[in-house]
Amino acid sequence: PGPDAVRRVQAHARDLGAREFPTAMVIATRLEQGPPVAAPVELRLKGRDLADLETATQDVLALVRDAEGVLDVRTNAGIGAPSLHLQIDDAAAGRHGLNRADVAVSVLERTWGLDAGTFRGGDDPVPIRIRSPRGEAVAADQVEDIQVVAPGRNPVPLLEVASLDLQYAPAVIHRRDRTRTTSVLAQVDDAHTYEDVLAELAPQLEALELPPGVEWEIGGAAETSKEANEG
Repeated sequence: PGPDAVRRVQAHARDLGAREFPTAMVIATRLEQGPPVAAPVELRLKGRDLADLETATQDVLALVRDAEGVLDVRTNAGIGAPSLHLQIDDAAAGRHGLNRADVAVSVLERTWGLDAGTFRGGDDPVPIRIRSPRGEAVAADQVEDIQVVAPGRNPVPLLEVASLDLQYAPAVIHRRDRTRTTSVLAQVDDAHTYEDVLAELAPQLEALELPPGVEWEIGGAAETSKEANEG
């Protein structure tokens, strides 16, 4: 197929992804010659502190989104893996005759489960765990509905003795030369080249005040081309 057909397929894939899979990013690229790159435009950020690295990534992401000729702007940092953090109010629990162990056991029964023994029917022992049917897949709103129970006590709603805090931890930490990194990536439309985009972004990046200890460098097609010429 010719270039026009390829562009139509790319546009269709992009529109279909946005319509049918709104929480996903569908990247449709043409088959290119030469070494593979994650994206024609790649700005790599390096730093030791994850919070500072995330701040810098969002700042650079905003710059790239405003650049001329870019498509499918994204970052490999992601939002992270969600986790619920349980904060027990000892005073509130005590007023109900409960302690931390009572709260923990009630939550574990509905989520991860409680080890009740070991099955030794074969060569390898298998743990026996008691938990709710959904186990670790229990929804956050169902965790809020947990009733804390203890011998000789009436059930108490979890949120009366504890609070839940949704936090995100990095699902993947990328490293380059043993240093934590993130990348801001973008495709380029047919009217521009990666050199055009980088030429526009370079002075903005130089003027950008990044957190202490965070540096940026250019990757993508520019880095690959430079390595080929130097080789």
